[in-house]
Amino acid sequence: MVATAQAVNRPDTGGGSRPAGGGWERGTRSNKRTLNQNDYLHALIREAVKGGLATDDGRRLTFYEAKVALVTAWMIEEGYQSDIVPFGGHPIQLRRSTAELSKAELSSLAEFIHATLAQRGIALRERRHEPRPL
Repeated sequence: MVATAQAVNRPDTGGGSRPAGGGWERGTRSNKRTLNQNDYLHALIREAVKGGLATDDGRRLTFYEAKVALVTAWMIEEGYQSDIVPFGGHPIQLRRSTAELSKAELSSLAEFIHATLAQRGIALRERRHEPRPL
């Protein structure tokens, strides 16, 4: 899977700022990840699932499980603070929404996913990433 930096980092047409939720820092909309970056992230995760992304004990992951696992692993790798809280009698980890990531953070997450898939022997198909129309 290949995407040009121009397509992935094209500015979003939205304006203003949105609350971050979950207590994480708020940023301006222009610093948030773009819709093209989000599309690319989802394409990477779909490819990972098609390639057989699994837990360390061999359980294959669905798209949503893979997204949670990859984002959470990236947050831990990058040293982001997160909370493990009790919920329904079980510990769960709260993580940031990818909608709240900056352009630089989303790029870092994409690089982390590429490295993780390479370490696990999952090859990505090369294809052209079509940017969203403006």
